[in-house]
This record gives sequence, C-alpha cells and structure tokens, in this order.
Amino acid sequence: MYWVIIFVVIVMIIWFASRGEVFIVDENTKGEKIMDFQVAGARHYSGKVKPMDNVLLIPELNNIYDENAIEILNLSRKQIGYVPKTHNKKVLKEMDRADVFGKVIAVYSRSSEIHVEILKHIPNKLS
Repeated sequence: MYWVIIFVVIVMIIWFASRGEVFIVDENTKGEKIMDFQVAGARHYSGKVKPMDNVLLIPELNNIYDENAIEILNLSRKQIGYVPKTHNKKVLKEMDRADVFGKVIAVYSRSSEIHVEILKHIPNKLS
C-alpha cells in the first residue's frame, strides 16, 4: 500500500515540475477577470467567506448529477458551493488554459447568496 502512495507523490511532483511553477492561491494572489456569477447551493454548505476573499475551484469528477461540476472552497478548504451549471463548462475550459481562481465580490443574506468573480492568475514578476 505504501508503494502506491509513494508512486502517486512522485507522479504529482513530476507533473508540477513539468508545469514550470506551482500555483498556490492565497490572500495575495492577483488575477485578470474572466467572468462573475452567483455561487450555486451556497445555503447548503458551511464554508464561510467575506468580500475580497480568494476561493479555490476544484473539478468534482465523480459528481453523479453533473459531470462538469466544480466545487468552490474557501482557503480553509471548506465548501461554499458550486460554479453554476450555466458557467461550469466555460470555467473548465479556462482551467485547461491557465491557472484560475475565484474572488468573492459580495455576500448577502447570512452567506446564503455569494457572488464570485473568476480570475486568470497573473504571476508575480521578480525584478
């Protein structure tokens, strides 16, 4: 069993190294706006966010209701909802092209309505 874990870790390291950089979203990550929308299902999840928080976009490949489902998580990895079905194919296409993340624009009605914009990562340039 341990050899499987070691193999997966090695494959991940090689994959990340082949991309040239590791993309990590934190509160300082900057990006270029692609689109915005209201988060689907926010009232059903316990993850908390506030305006200007960055959020993670994670494809949920085994979702039985939507094969293109994308979870939206806060930086503590608590789910806040999903990319709406009307936008998820476009977001997945952007995720294939570049590193993307979300930023909370507004939170209404005790976190049951969350508005997020999707951003393409702009790497920090070192002088």
